[in-house]
Amino acid sequence: QDAAQEAVAQARLGTALAGLAQWDAALVALRRAAELDSATGAGKAFAQDIALMCLVYNDHGIPETGIEHIQAYIARLPDQVPPGALAAVYTALSYLYVASGRYSELLPTAERAVELASTAGEPRLLAEAKGRHGVALAVLGRFDEAIPKLQEVVRLAEAADGLETRVLALNNIAHCRLLIGPLAPARESFDLACELAPRLHS
Repeated sequence: QDAAQEAVAQARLGTALAGLAQWDAALVALRRAAELDSATGAGKAFAQDIALMCLVYNDHGIPETGIEHIQAYIARLPDQVPPGALAAVYTALSYLYVASGRYSELLPTAERAVELASTAGEPRLLAEAKGRHGVALAVLGRFDEAIPKLQEVVRLAEAADGLETRVLALNNIAHCRLLIGPLAPARESFDLACELAPRLHS
């Protein structure tokens, strides 16, 4: 129990340090949490630690290092991790593949996230995973597939009260439209994203 409590404390510390942009210190805390959760067999918490580390590596601007470390952690995940926790890992990992330009690995990672989120039956998580799938299609130039996917994400996120996911999807739709046209829908998506964005900080 002491180890489990220490893992929770370290994960919270890592999250707080990341919020202060103290990336290296945040990673030290999250790695400590991950080792404790792995040692105690806390698969769900271990997966949550990994997902948090993905986001910190991304924000820190070292995606290649992050991918190398995260893949090693994923290989250590136990079989009984809930699909929702795994979906969060693959969703977060997709950010590292975008940032590193490793697009061939991005799409299967996003597809895996969608598959796991669908199994988990968590609407907000599913919207986020599908949002990353839409991004993957867009960066591969498959805009005709990406835009309908992202439009679906907007609907799913609104129904699930996933405001950040909704704003990101609208922004990504607008970027797609800017590249392939027409421009009027791009402006509409940008305007709605800008209208919703202040609520993220309210």
